[in-house]
Amino acid sequence: LRVNPGQETYYHTSAVAALSRFKEPEEKEAWLKRIPLDSEKSFWVNYPGRFSLFKRIPFSEIVEEHEKGDERLKNIFEGKVVIVGQTATGGGDFRPTSFSSAYPGVGIQASAVHTLLTESYIRRSGPWVSFALLLSICLAVAFLTWRNPPRLGLFAVLTLTFFYLVWNFLLLNVFRWIMPVFTVLLIIFGTYLLTLFLQF
Repeated sequence: LRVNPGQETYYHTSAVAALSRFKEPEEKEAWLKRIPLDSEKSFWVNYPGRFSLFKRIPFSEIVEEHEKGDERLKNIFEGKVVIVGQTATGGGDFRPTSFSSAYPGVGIQASAVHTLLTESYIRRSGPWVSFALLLSICLAVAFLTWRNPPRLGLFAVLTLTFFYLVWNFLLLNVFRWIMPVFTVLLIIFGTYLLTLFLQF
C-alpha cells in the first residue's frame, strides 16, 4: 500500500478491495489512518499461511457454470473479495515469501487483502527504539566481556544472544512486532571481539 508518494493520493489494489466494505467516507478515512506505514509509505504483508489456505476455483469452471446458469458460484462469491490471477506453475508471476520460494502473485494480493481486512498488521520498531536497543545491548556485551574471563564472557554473550532471539520470536508471533536481528547479532559479536582486543 502506498499513500501520498507525491502530490496526489494513491491506493494499492488490495487497499481498494478492502475499502469496499465501508460505506461512509469517515469510516474509510479512519481505517486508512490505522494502517501502519513505513518510511516508503508501505505496509508489511502478514501472510496467513501457505497459498493452499485460500479457496481457489478454476476460471474454466466459472465459465462453464455461468453458461449453465448455476447459482452455486454466486452464493460462494456474494459478499466476498474475489481476486483473479494466474497460478499455473509455468507462469512468471511468482515471488519468494516466508512460506514458499515461489508464491503466486495472486496469493500475495490475497494475503495483503487479508491483512487489511483483519487489521493483523506487522509493525516495525522506529529508528530511536532500534538505536536505544543497539546501544543497550552494546553496553551489556562490553560489561559482560570486560568483567569476566574470556570463556565465561563468551558464555554470557551467547546466553544474551539466545534470549534476544527468543524474545524477538515471541514479539513477532504474539504481538506482530519486528525488531532488528541481523544488525543486533553483528553488534553483539563485534562488541565482544573489540572488548577482548582492548582487554588483552
